[in-house]
Amino acid sequence: AAYDAALTGRIIAPLKALIDTWIGRGQIDRHVSDHSARQLVAIVMGQVQQHAIMTGSGLKREQSVTCAQAAADMFLGGHASTVEQDV
Repeated sequence: AAYDAALTGRIIAPLKALIDTWIGRGQIDRHVSDHSARQLVAIVMGQVQQHAIMTGSGLKREQSVTCAQAAADMFLGGHASTVEQDV
C-alpha cells in the first residue's frame, strides 16, 4: 500500500496532470488520463525491472532514453489528437 501510494503521488498524479493539460489544449484526444498514466508508467517500469532482474544491473542512460522514447511514441500513437488545431 505504501509503494502504491508513493508511486501514485510522485509519478502517476503528476503525469496524469500533464496528460490532462494536453487533453485540455486539444493536443491529444480525450480519454481516461489516470488509466493511461498508469499504463505508461507500467510500460517503462516493466522494461527497467525486467532488465534488472535478467541482468542484475540497471539500464544504461542510452537504454533508458530509448525505453522512455518508445513508451512516449506508443502513448502518443494511441492518443494523438484527431482534432484540427488553429495555428
